[in-house]
Amino acid sequence: GGGNDQTEQAVELALRWLVRQQEPRGSSAGLWSLIGPYADGGAEENRVAATAMALLALQGAGNTPERGDHAKAVSTGWQAILKTQTAAGNFTPASDRNTSAAGSMYGHGQLTIALCEAFAMTRAARFEEPARRAIEYCLAAQLPDGGWRYHLPDLDEGGLRNSWKNRGDLSVTGWFLLALKTAEMAGLHDPGIDAAYVRAGEFIEQLRVVPKEPNRQLQLVVEEPAELALGYDYQFNPLAPFRKFQAAISAEAILGKLFLGASPEDPHVVAVIDRLLKESPIWFPPLPGDRRGEVEFAALPQRAARGGEKNVYAWYYITQVCHHVGGAAWKQWNHEMRTLLPKHQEQAGRERGSWSPALDLYGVKGGRLFTTALSACMLESYYRHLPLFAQDTPD
Repeated sequence: GGGNDQTEQAVELALRWLVRQQEPRGSSAGLWSLIGPYADGGAEENRVAATAMALLALQGAGNTPERGDHAKAVSTGWQAILKTQTAAGNFTPASDRNTSAAGSMYGHGQLTIALCEAFAMTRAARFEEPARRAIEYCLAAQLPDGGWRYHLPDLDEGGLRNSWKNRGDLSVTGWFLLALKTAEMAGLHDPGIDAAYVRAGEFIEQLRVVPKEPNRQLQLVVEEPAELALGYDYQFNPLAPFRKFQAAISAEAILGKLFLGASPEDPHVVAVIDRLLKESPIWFPPLPGDRRGEVEFAALPQRAARGGEKNVYAWYYITQVCHHVGGAAWKQWNHEMRTLLPKHQEQAGRERGSWSPALDLYGVKGGRLFTTALSACMLESYYRHLPLFAQDTPD
């Protein structure tokens, strides 16, 4: 199923909003900010992540430094951020000096994806060498358990494999797997990627929640109802077993498994996707006077309605999963996405074209640019990525 006039208009409005937020002058000229100048900014500054997400959205609509309605913004953004790349391959704008280690690692994964895309779209030499260095940093950052988190491996500590600092989490890992896959698809293969894939696959499988099996020491053990087994935990911690289904984490895990060769018809993959569709639908509080919206809102799963949580982060990954597997899952998800996202986009005022982070699970942390850039990328999914599995899917 494809987009329509409404989704394309929504994408263009979002891109115009993003271009208006690009820093026009000063030491951060050309970059984007996670905390402003717009309303409802994020909790901390992270110009690497903000610039990466803005460029991903702009490039997703075909804009490059030389081509497209927003070529100037893309060109200026890349000129600014590439100046901040270190010899190690990561990016350190001066304005990000107070950014947390977590934010810095998320930002690197996201910017590596955008950088590999830029090279794939332009084949320009000025992107190739920085992209290869960024990929090398990704590979160097893989932890002993096969995942990624907030730090490079701490090779000097005793008891390396038992150190919490050396244990990955699925949230950061999802972005880094996307980065390596994008590099591969762009023709930027590194000899270390294949081995990284093997280790990442083992990491994801380690976090798969399974019914209690006393002799299975490396897997999380739960004694909950069987349906809890249809998910993945955030991080391996035998002292704090899986307690709550997290949509974003499980969607990232399934996307990673698909990248690493899992079949879309694998019963486990099908079951997790079914649970994602049931428990993490796209929803927004009804607009004033929207009686149909009120009825639809009342019919939502109680967990979503009672929790008051949108979850753009999860929706971003579920969109990719459903787009790749196609079929009924994509048909259902795409209908929700192309109906509700344009409908709830800001239509007037200073923030026209953006999506509010209010009531979003990660809205306080990520802010308005985060929700807007990821929403735009979702609506670009029809042409942003080719499905991994060829198929003919009706609208």
